[in-house]
Amino acid sequence: MTRLTTALTAIALAFLTADAATASEEETVTMLLNQALAGMDGKEVNMVQVDVPAGFETPRHLHPGHMFMYVLEGAVEIDVDGQPTVQLAAGDAAYEIPGIPMIGRNLSATEGARLLIFALGDAGAPIELPAPE
Repeated sequence: MTRLTTALTAIALAFLTADAATASEEETVTMLLNQALAGMDGKEVNMVQVDVPAGFETPRHLHPGHMFMYVLEGAVEIDVDGQPTVQLAAGDAAYEIPGIPMIGRNLSATEGARLLIFALGDAGAPIELPAPE
């Protein structure tokens, strides 16, 4: 599997897995950049735009690398283990600490959300993993 395919699969699983009964439309994941980092051997950055349908909720998961999210449109909620739940609207940004389980939600049952995701981690590694039970 290529790094691009791995990155797309991981982002899709992390932010776009939802119960089909709650999804009003299909999600869209657009890879904008997959780039090795100069001077940081074995590290890469992935930049992805994610269009999240109304009512989506991710499964509980974690990110082994650093994740930065900017909300372009809509409103989302991030529920990270051991931290207060955070709600973000268009123009807000968040940092997700590596290795801490979380759940993400689109706060609207009728409107989609659009996110810009930057993921910094090991080259070729998954961006998202299922959280241990």
